[in-house]
Amino acid sequence: MVRLANILQVPIENMYAIGDYYNDLDLLSAAGFSAAVKGAPQEGIAVTDYVTCPCEEGAVADFISFIERRLKK
Repeated sequence: MVRLANILQVPIENMYAIGDYYNDLDLLSAAGFSAAVKGAPQEGIAVTDYVTCPCEEGAVADFISFIERRLKK
């Protein structure tokens, strides 16, 4: 995530990430703002800023809607 932010010349605080399992922990920890999917392991939820609805109910769409609302403030 940090490398990508540097390549794109985007501040890390403007990098968003979503994950649902242990393999996403590094990504979620590195992002400027991150979300875990409801039902994700507690270790993932603990490092994120937001918890979405379950995957089956549109977790990515939920996170995008949250980001849009957050940016409008």
